[in-house]
Amino acid sequence: ALLKIARIEYEKGNYSKAGEYYVRLASITEEPLTRLEALEGSMKSNFFMKNYDKAIDMGLDLIKSKDLTTDQVNQINHIVGKSYFEKGNYVAAIERLDKSSRADKSVYGAESAYYSIVASLYLNKYDEAENKVFNMSDAFSAYDYWVAKAFIALADVYIAKENYFQAKETLRSVIDNYKGEDLKAEARKKLAEVERIENEE
Repeated sequence: ALLKIARIEYEKGNYSKAGEYYVRLASITEEPLTRLEALEGSMKSNFFMKNYDKAIDMGLDLIKSKDLTTDQVNQINHIVGKSYFEKGNYVAAIERLDKSSRADKSVYGAESAYYSIVASLYLNKYDEAENKVFNMSDAFSAYDYWVAKAFIALADVYIAKENYFQAKETLRSVIDNYKGEDLKAEARKKLAEVERIENEE
């Protein structure tokens, strides 16, 4: 019953309640797989509540288990990596996010690949970030949203390198080829910013 209600609250986005139920479940269940699911659910709930330190601690403890499925390992690396990213620890974030993106070819792997790119960008590792974008576009071509986000990040790489021509062409490519208005608007805004910087210089 606890597992069922924890899942329901989690799916509804009530992460505080879900976390409470998952913690209670983990403390009383004698079923190893149920306990693992409870701990994983609690870790994710903490992440969505922005309790990043707790999510990291739980994830690093949880990943030591030998009973985890491949999907669970990927999810843990994804959540721990994003938690490190949100805390600004980009080196630790990249380690976990790269593990996730290499092993997981689902949308979560694509998202991990994107955040790894941005982490490299924030560390001023521009060539590394650029290479990651092209590798991601090959590996995750099915996930248009994250690939488009990655190319917008690539424009930031080119801006940092003062290669404004490439930055503009990259952004125009997103504007011309991506179907969603959300990222088109983001690309247009950044294109105007590049043109302003270029004109000032």
